Amino acid sequence: MSFLNKYEKLQLIGKGSFATIWKVRHEKYGYIRALKVSNEMVEDENDPAYQSFLNECKVLLKIGNGSHPNIVHIYQPDLIDNRAVVEMDYVEGETMEKYLSRVKFVPIDEFYRFFDEIVGALAYCHHDIYRFLMDPNVDDLVTDPNDGQKYIIDEATERRLVEKYGVTHNDIHSNNVMRRSYDGNFILLDFGLAIQDGKAVKSSSRRGGALEYMSPEKFDDSSIITTQSDIYSLGVLLYEVLAGRVPFQMDPKRYSSNPTAAGYEIMTAHKTAVPPPIEPLRREAFEKAHPGETYVKDYPDWLEDLITRCLEKNPANRFADAKQLLDEYKAKKALGNDTVSSRTFPTSAPAPKIEEPVENKLSDTTIPTPPPMPPRPGARTNPPVTPPPQRVTPPTKKKKSHAGLIVFLILLFLALLGVGGYFAYQWYEDSQYAHYYTYVSSLNLRSSQSSKSKSNIIEALPYGTKLSMLSYGNDWCEVKAKTSNGKQTGYVSTDYILSEDDYYLLDGIFGNSEAREMIAEKRCRKALLNYFKENNYRGELNNDVYSAQEQFSDTRQIWQVSCYSSKSSYNSVYYCKEYEKNSKYNDMIVIISRIQNGITTERKLVYFYFDSEGKPYVVHEEVPDSDRIKSVSVTTSWWTGNKTFDIEYY
Repeated sequence: MSFLNKYEKLQLIGKGSFATIWKVRHEKYGYIRALKVSNEMVEDENDPAYQSFLNECKVLLKIGNGSHPNIVHIYQPDLIDNRAVVEMDYVEGETMEKYLSRVKFVPIDEFYRFFDEIVGALAYCHHDIYRFLMDPNVDDLVTDPNDGQKYIIDEATERRLVEKYGVTHNDIHSNNVMRRSYDGNFILLDFGLAIQDGKAVKSSSRRGGALEYMSPEKFDDSSIITTQSDIYSLGVLLYEVLAGRVPFQMDPKRYSSNPTAAGYEIMTAHKTAVPPPIEPLRREAFEKAHPGETYVKDYPDWLEDLITRCLEKNPANRFADAKQLLDEYKAKKALGNDTVSSRTFPTSAPAPKIEEPVENKLSDTTIPTPPPMPPRPGARTNPPVTPPPQRVTPPTKKKKSHAGLIVFLILLFLALLGVGGYFAYQWYEDSQYAHYYTYVSSLNLRSSQSSKSKSNIIEALPYGTKLSMLSYGNDWCEVKAKTSNGKQTGYVSTDYILSEDDYYLLDGIFGNSEAREMIAEKRCRKALLNYFKENNYRGELNNDVYSAQEQFSDTRQIWQVSCYSSKSSYNSVYYCKEYEKNSKYNDMIVIISRIQNGITTERKLVYFYFDSEGKPYVVHEEVPDSDRIKSVSVTTSWWTGNKTFDIEYY
């Protein structure tokens, strides 16, 4: 179905209070981009909401003049079907919030890369952007007499241009930075609260952003927000990437139950509290990510000093802008006093050498029999004694014939040959087709490609039925399946079967039969399967053949869903409709457990939201307090539009 008469929807990327972002494909030209669509209807181009939307786009379009590789690029905004829309580069990857939650510990080399790219992107916004936006006529620039292509820009002129064209992001936090999958680059997003030349991009209040990253002055007076406010938020983000958590954490349960009190506590911490030292937190993060290994400090002291200066309560004590921070960082790093981690990894012990047994063989030597001695000369030779003839009595019974036995053996051989040939042919025929499996409780094998009739049902196939694929189609597949009447050919719906690898992966995700019963719907099983594939996890592979294939080469982490024998909903699997109450489908919350040597080493809660088309999206992850869920609630902040998830455990 065409979306806004131009696009094909591919995936929901995110939804906020102002707009929804989709991954789309342009129907005419075939390119893939992210499409930001306003949530509210727009009457015409004069609508204030549309004008506010355009202001944000104009700033981003101007920022794009320099084509900075670590800032998301947008394209011409438009008004389609009373919706404000704008295309953006689609960044395949995950936000830093999700990435940090997943890896727990960022190696120091990757931290340096993060610093170079994100601080560099902000330095471009704060300072260097003027080079791409300045207008020689409007800004009264003087041409260099020695080079007509250049302009004379002294320190005073540069300060004036930076003040005019520099952009304050005003919303730096881990959800506004993406880590791109294919190359590991970091991309700065969302300039919706940005400020340029003292003017806010949106007509709404300039005070905003995530509370855990807000500078102290933001809580008091939004009119004094400067690049140094960005420096504070950037310091929180750098602290988080290096330490594994933000310096001042908000209790999500307290925030959902009493947001005013929780916000006040965070504000007080930002204004008065000293951030904890980074090294103990980094050690803790390392040990969580690498159990059994010892952390050795892998970063220089000056790096923590830079971050601490970013987090000064008084803006005047911070770096003036990201350009100054980046220059200081490069100068310190150029001294070459970085420390390198001496972390070592255990090596596998060599396999014991197995000596083959030596086979002892007896000698085949034979002792020859000596020839008979010749008679002595003159000795008397006795004639040979001839034994008397023996009387032979003829048999009284007729000799039994073996012809019947021979015929029986021949028939038996032919029968065995026929049976063996039949099974050999069955094996050969089976090997010619790809194998698929049913992954729902009961799937009808039909004699025709129609689900509207009951008369064409051959037999209901149980979960895990092996299918020989004769012909694969987008809607229907022709297969051969084993039924109660032997192997039969028929049709099954393509939506309800999985390839061999996907089936074994899904089957291994279920830690017991109760878990499989609790996650019974097709959309839920498919969502869990895709989540495991995207995160490079696998289940406990119980199938002997598949296990034999994978046990030596498969290095994926093993995670499983296990449920109690009780059918109650307060379990490792929980269903509700909290994230988007207008959706056609319930949300699914699942607690998965990581298994090492048969022991659970960690747990993770994953919150799946299904849109009205049944497509799944992971909207929240956390480390649960228990493996039994009691209740779930989701609240939307009136201030930031962000959703807060309150999971209560038994």
